[in-house]
Amino acid sequence: DGTNDRHAQDTTTTANAVNSAGDGPMPSCTSSSTQTTETKPLTTSDNSKQNNREQKWKWDPNSKSHPCNIHRISHSELLRLYGDVGGVPNLYPYPLVIYDDDNNNSGKSAEEFVNRTTLENLPSNFPPNFHVTLTGSDSLSSHRRTIPLIQYLHEVISANNNTGTTLPNQLGNETWYLFGETFSNEWDAFLQHYTLPSCQSCTPLHRLENKVALSFGVGNVGSGVQWHLH
Repeated sequence: DGTNDRHAQDTTTTANAVNSAGDGPMPSCTSSSTQTTETKPLTTSDNSKQNNREQKWKWDPNSKSHPCNIHRISHSELLRLYGDVGGVPNLYPYPLVIYDDDNNNSGKSAEEFVNRTTLENLPSNFPPNFHVTLTGSDSLSSHRRTIPLIQYLHEVISANNNTGTTLPNQLGNETWYLFGETFSNEWDAFLQHYTLPSCQSCTPLHRLENKVALSFGVGNVGSGVQWHLH
């Protein structure tokens, strides 16, 4: 999800233009006057080149060439490394993707949660006409939009000619995403079904004392939120 500011070819730009999302290259500006660029119609050759560029990419999280470089570790390997100290230590310096394997005793409960989150089953975990709050996918999450969950799921699967995909040239501040706005009683009841990983701050006592923060998101293939800070 790119967050470069949109500026049409025949729109004027000035020196005080800013990139509000804080990401990507700045639009071209002049020192004090305005600049107008003439629009030229696309030819058949131009359209063909554009189509070829769009067909060259494919989101494949399992590909070895995928740009995601977050370390993946199985739950059994995690227990082998950190089981004697109660799980992943506090203030672990790197993010981890923890996945289930055949040696994970919590695999059954994890599978049950996965079944709850399928496209068909997710709405049944919430009251009828349950609404969700979406945010823009730029670094500042600068926009909010509240719609029924079922409507959002339909938008997800029907995006970009029913491919359910977020294109790499889409603007983050124009792309809606369910992420982080999950702090209601309904979301809390739903997330109780999630089995926490083995970490020193993920014990049942921590959960009972509300010291565990869970975030749940739903989005297209290829979607996400730009690099941001908390």
